[in-house]
Amino acid sequence: MMDSKEILKLILPEYLVEHFNITKVEELNSRLDIYFEEKNDYGDQLPDKQLVSKGFYPMTTIEDFPLRGKSVKLH
Repeated sequence: MMDSKEILKLILPEYLVEHFNITKVEELNSRLDIYFEEKNDYGDQLPDKQLVSKGFYPMTTIEDFPLRGKSVKLH
């Protein structure tokens, strides 16, 4: 049986599933809003480098493909 992360990869772009956490999901009348927070876990990709966080970009909204007849907004 597939775990929840593998199922999410079938619905959402794989990059989002790997590099972001879902923080909130709102179901409105004909729209689904999914909110993400970027993971801050890139240290294992460059183990010999000391990384310094400079923060993240402001939130943006992307209109994704409809899901079950509802428009989908990714925040």
